[in-house]
Amino acid sequence: MKRASFPFEVLTPAIAGGAQPKQRAEIRPSSIRGQLRWWFRVLGGFQAQSGSVRAREAEVFGSIADGQPAASKLVVRVCNAPASTAPQTMQDLKVAPFSDKGYLLWPLQETKTAGKANARATIAPGSKFELQILWKGAPELWPGIEALVSVFANLGSLGFRGRRAMGALAGVSTLPLQSALSLFASPAHISIKALDASNSDNALSSLGGWLKSWRAYGRTGQNDAEQDMPGFERAKSDHDLGAALLFGNQPRPQAIYRAALGLPLNQRFQGGSLDWKPLNSGRFASPVLLRPHRTPTGQWKALVIFIHKHEWPQGEQVTAGRGRTVPVSADLLKAMQADPRLNPFPLTH
Repeated sequence: MKRASFPFEVLTPAIAGGAQPKQRAEIRPSSIRGQLRWWFRVLGGFQAQSGSVRAREAEVFGSIADGQPAASKLVVRVCNAPASTAPQTMQDLKVAPFSDKGYLLWPLQETKTAGKANARATIAPGSKFELQILWKGAPELWPGIEALVSVFANLGSLGFRGRRAMGALAGVSTLPLQSALSLFASPAHISIKALDASNSDNALSSLGGWLKSWRAYGRTGQNDAEQDMPGFERAKSDHDLGAALLFGNQPRPQAIYRAALGLPLNQRFQGGSLDWKPLNSGRFASPVLLRPHRTPTGQWKALVIFIHKHEWPQGEQVTAGRGRTVPVSADLLKAMQADPRLNPFPLTH
């Protein structure tokens, strides 16, 4: 059996709910285990393994498939778990509602009608904990387990709004990210780009402003400035599509763009609203992950991670309910991936 401990630090507020998600934040082994499993699937398992991704996953995390349950060989423990804050709104976190950071934290807004109903407990930035890993499997897979912890430490997150820069982490004593990714079967399933940043707050503002520039229309408090943003025309097209479907106007655009960045997508109009969802009424997690990142040398970057494996399936449609379905265009996502403001992220930090 192999055993190792890894110190971690929380870089941005971790809205990591437990049994009472709004009242008390917790860093739970099950949440970290879920993150490790998710990254394992995305990256196709370890190069040192054989068989399908499903078989590789079962070898590490166990399985209950085919009536032959197998226990996990990976054990995750959290030591010295940090304390939770009291429930906080965006305003309690000193974030202005229409700011770039506020664009990332909009579900936590304190409003006249809602009051503090949207408040959530968090794990504060600077909090530290220790992750213990026990590996009961084949010794030759231990380097892969260490690589998986490194990927989580560099690219992972914990909690609500984790895809939108919250719950970012920094790990100590993990493999360099480049070395870690080289041990996986399909590292090309992701690509990593970056904006410059000087600290955690600056990274959050950079990421919020970048995302806003691609998907905002009419809800940022900066309507004139939105017209100069690269995503304005596609965001306006989505607005016009929703209005046409809701109120029966013609003509209307033939595809929706922002659905490729995650569903459900709510559109609000004076006189009604639309909730865009996959045809199976489930969710579609965004293939664009935002991460404030601190290198081992103390340099800050604002990472934009594209999960190519989880992009919207070509040809599948989305529904706004009441029998209304339209295609999803990948043009917005492709334009974001080609954004010249994003720089390649040097994995050798």
